[in-house]
Amino acid sequence: STQSTWAQLKAEIRKYKKKKIASETSLTTSNADLEDLQLQLRENEKVHAALKEQGEALNKAREDERKKYEDAVSDIARMREALKRAKEILSQIASGESSFAELDLSLIH
Repeated sequence: STQSTWAQLKAEIRKYKKKKIASETSLTTSNADLEDLQLQLRENEKVHAALKEQGEALNKAREDERKKYEDAVSDIARMREALKRAKEILSQIASGESSFAELDLSLIH
């Protein structure tokens, strides 16, 4: 019966060793998974930073284009005003109300 106890003890030791190996393998796999996740996180952070930078550049470009558009609209309004003044001057000259010598040059600035 000492032999059967000894056999049982050996069987228990084998079970323990198998569980220990499985546990160590699991731990190694978990560590590898964790390292992969950390690597993915670092890559994602890089991508996030690059996307943020692109977004800021796009916003700046959009703002620059908006400013150009507003400037162009303002220029067009000034041109319309200048054309309106020129039309008034030409109308005065054509109707004989004014001659070139009598023109109010303050209208032409």
